[in-house]
Amino acid sequence: MPLYARAFDALALLVDGAGALVSKETMLQQLWPGVLVEENSVARVMSDLRKALREQAACVATVPRRGYRLDAEVRAARRARQPEVEGRRTLAVLPLASLSGEAADRLLGFGLADGLITRLSQLRSLLVRPTSAVARYVDAPAPAAVGRELNAEIVLCGGVRRSGGQVRVSLQLVDVASEATIWAARFDEAEAAIFALKDSLSARAADALALELTRSEREQLARRPTQDADAHDLYVRGRLCLSQRVGDSIQQAAECFRRAVERDPGFALAHAGLAEAYTLLSVASATLDPLPPRVMAPLAKAAAQQALELDEQLSEVHGILGHIGYCYDWDLAGAEAAIGRALELNPSNAGARQYHALGLSSVGRHDEALEQMRLARLLDPTNMVMNANLGFILYRARRYAAAVEQLRRTVAIDPDSAYARFRFGLAAEAAGLTDEALAQYEAVLAMPMADVHGLVGKGHLLARLGREREVREILDRLREIAETRYVSAYYFAEIHAGLGETGAAFEWLERAYAERPVMMISLRANPKFDGLREDPRFHDLERRVGIWKNS
Repeated sequence: MPLYARAFDALALLVDGAGALVSKETMLQQLWPGVLVEENSVARVMSDLRKALREQAACVATVPRRGYRLDAEVRAARRARQPEVEGRRTLAVLPLASLSGEAADRLLGFGLADGLITRLSQLRSLLVRPTSAVARYVDAPAPAAVGRELNAEIVLCGGVRRSGGQVRVSLQLVDVASEATIWAARFDEAEAAIFALKDSLSARAADALALELTRSEREQLARRPTQDADAHDLYVRGRLCLSQRVGDSIQQAAECFRRAVERDPGFALAHAGLAEAYTLLSVASATLDPLPPRVMAPLAKAAAQQALELDEQLSEVHGILGHIGYCYDWDLAGAEAAIGRALELNPSNAGARQYHALGLSSVGRHDEALEQMRLARLLDPTNMVMNANLGFILYRARRYAAAVEQLRRTVAIDPDSAYARFRFGLAAEAAGLTDEALAQYEAVLAMPMADVHGLVGKGHLLARLGREREVREILDRLREIAETRYVSAYYFAEIHAGLGETGAAFEWLERAYAERPVMMISLRANPKFDGLREDPRFHDLERRVGIWKNS
């Protein structure tokens, strides 16, 4: 279980006390400086702390009516907070509930929350959970409980209703530990003045959080990305589709962003959304219906560059260019420079850190990769993809036991994720857990349109087990699928490598080299190709891909 921010601070107080009593009054003063909260707020924090400590929970002793004491010898130094989060309050902005129950109001509520997240994320004194972390909490009945799940100190939530050409929005700030509402406000605006409403929401939320803003930050809050209401509505629909990752939602997102930039070519955020959608469409594991990277990556790059021509300050776009630099351009220095710029603009950009982690692990810099992924998960703790990719990086680093443990936990949290189950299968197979690996691949195959990764995983495993007839059937099935949608040659190479068919494996790897799929940069880190590494053809491929030369 994660150690929430205030629970960490409470543990630090107990450690600093070196076994002495820490009174409730001290806890209240230190954990909520300048904020009036109920006394039972301390009890809630201590409950969270004991849950996180698990077997060691008994070392936190309660002294009735007085306070708490740590009954344990402190053997390790207190770990410093990361500079990225030190002194910053953590905020989760939830999608605003539709008070009418209408789908149009639900979309508006999501768009208002996404807009608040975009604007408030630019403030250095706040750590704001990204839209990807909060999108599933539509109509969340208990904001404090959601805040605890997201490891946030404060939750901004509320509702929206449209009626008679008017929009009414209610907002409230909830302190997660005390579950108390620390601010509430209501806004009424004409529906035609939606941009003025957004300005009011972000400015008032910043004031309510008692933030001391620089002139530049106030200007950022007041900036309007477009004056075209229809373009903005299309952008919001695209963002919602992008957050869902089901069926053809990424294709739908791309279409929304395309239409938005057609209406307003100067809409930088819509170009940025288009770049992200195109990038995801080129990644086989990110969508059910991927398109060839040779087609999509140049489109993503062009959209990203257009976005930066309009607004160079978009951290997310620099992160996307970093991903493209790693996975398509095979340019390590360029990728690291783009990621560096993304994190300079926004150290809280969890997506950029994840791109960086996956790129670093591909070139063998596993310890750096794990640190970047740890920071990404600190910023977006409930993100299933990030939790699965942590296990994937451990797998690439040949830390199979740790990878299995991480991925088993991830699958337990989201058993319907083909993404997590496929990676769990890889780690279990490498760890020698054949039955468990096969069970994960079969589970993937049972999911709608998730057949390619299940077939690839199962095919390689059965090849290693010597079940050649079944493997040939799987290869035939993959060829059939490839007649109607994109299936990377890289996957065929993996299966032939498992069969020990070196010549065929290299033929498919040559085709993959021409395709430039994301997986190609994992050539050196992929355990499935261990049997090919001494072959001169493998060294020639490494030389031509070239991303490792300066790693």
